Amino acid sequence: RKAYFYQTSQIGSSNLAHKFVLLAGPSSEELGSDIGHLLGVPVSRMDVGKFADGETRVQIQENVRHKHVYIVNSTTSPD
Repeated sequence: RKAYFYQTSQIGSSNLAHKFVLLAGPSSEELGSDIGHLLGVPVSRMDVGKFADGETRVQIQENVRHKHVYIVNSTTSPD
């Protein structure tokens, strides 16, 4: 059960929301959604996969040029 005690977000209703991007990694999607909800902004889409050599591939689905980018992700490995 989640309970939030906060004032109405000033970010989602202002021009500030267009100046930053919120991304959530696969292991932190729920936390990222909660943060987006509290801030009043959506979590941006990104695709995460693996290259043939095992390295992680990330492709952000929107333009992040000239924006502040915030990434919510765990540093632990799912292995």
